[in-house]
Amino acid sequence: MSVGEPGTASGVKIDDSAQVWELKEAIAPKLPDRLKCTPAGLRLFLGKSVDGAWLESDSEDVKKLKEGEKTVALEALTSKKKELQGEFGLQDVLTGMPKPSTNQIHLLVLLPTTLGLWTG
Repeated sequence: MSVGEPGTASGVKIDDSAQVWELKEAIAPKLPDRLKCTPAGLRLFLGKSVDGAWLESDSEDVKKLKEGEKTVALEALTSKKKELQGEFGLQDVLTGMPKPSTNQIHLLVLLPTTLGLWTG
């Protein structure tokens, strides 16, 4: 879901042996009217909380994000040093993470001017 655009949540399926750049390529077609850059311009961040758990869809941070607000916790999750790099393998990125399930946010997508959510 792109901030400010309720009801635009989406998901992608991708093999966990893929690299982050391939994930960006899979996400881009889901954003035809909102993506004003190449897939490489997407900035991706794991949707995990400070304690290492996946963000829950009903958490206050996610509720605020859906309303177009970015909390202190979300600012921290989307800091430059936490950005997933294109050459990273998804298996490496997900090592030690709990298995994703529904009602969780697994990936935060930063468009050139907005922050969005994706479930995996």
